[in-house]
Amino acid sequence: MKLFTQGALVCAVVLCGVAQVQGQSAAPLFPVQDFTLQTPQGDSLKLSSLRGRVVVLNIWSTTCQPCLEEIPDLNSLHGFLSPDGLTVVGLATDGDEDKAAVNRLVEQLDIIYPVVYGSTEVAQSILAVSGDSIPPSRFYDNIFNGTRLIVELDRMVPLPTTLVIDQDGHITERIVGIMPKDEMSRMLQAMLIPKGPVNLP
Repeated sequence: MKLFTQGALVCAVVLCGVAQVQGQSAAPLFPVQDFTLQTPQGDSLKLSSLRGRVVVLNIWSTTCQPCLEEIPDLNSLHGFLSPDGLTVVGLATDGDEDKAAVNRLVEQLDIIYPVVYGSTEVAQSILAVSGDSIPPSRFYDNIFNGTRLIVELDRMVPLPTTLVIDQDGHITERIVGIMPKDEMSRMLQAMLIPKGPVNLP
C-alpha cells in the first residue's frame, strides 16, 4: 500500500526514543461548524443530526500512516461507547478523486463507525472560527518502529486531527496525533452518562 503521495503530504521524520505529549492545556469551547457529507454507502450525514451525543470527529487520509494506525482504536471506542451516547465519525480528506481508496480502506479495516467524504478545504473550514484556526489542546508525538513521525497535509492541516464535540455541539478538544486509547476512553466516559467504567480490550 502506498502511504504517502508527493505534494499532498509533508512528512517530518526524526529519530527518537519515547512518545510524549506537548502543549496540553484546557481548551476553550468553540461551536462546531455543521456539514452534510456523503458516506461510502451513498447516504448523507449531517453533523448536527448527532446533537445530544458526544462526537469524536477524526480527520484522516488514506495516505496517512498514523491515521491508519489509529483506526482500530477508534473502532473499539465506537463499538464499546456508542450505547452510552458516543459516535465516532471519520472525515476523509482525500477528495472526490480518491473515493475508491476510501471505500477500499473502509472495507479492509472493517471500519464500523460512519465515514464521510471530505477534502482539505472542508477540514480547514471546520477547524476555523472567525477566520482563525482552532489551536490544538493536545499534541502527541507518535512513535512507529522507533521513529517519530509527524505527517501534515498541505495548507497546514496536520493528520490525524481529532475533534471532541460535546452534546451541545461545542468542540471541547482538538487533538493532533494519536491520543492513547485508554486516555481517550477515560476522557470520553467522563462526558457520557455515567454507567460505570468500561474496560476496552
